[in-house]
Amino acid sequence: YNMVIFNENGGFKRNTGSDYYWFSFEHVDLYCFDEIKSEERCIERSNLMMIQNGRDNKTYYYIDGDSITK
Repeated sequence: YNMVIFNENGGFKRNTGSDYYWFSFEHVDLYCFDEIKSEERCIERSNLMMIQNGRDNKTYYYIDGDSITK
């Protein structure tokens, strides 16, 4: 399994057209929820931590570029 914990960075945001273009100075990586019917239905993708279960039955924790294996 893979699990990612995001930093919500100020709550839900509105998805603007500039979010899709790599050359935009306003580009942010958004994760949007189709289930939410409001215009403000996206969170900025900023990973706090990732937890991954490896094939070797070890659990890997990635936090701020560092990793811990248990």
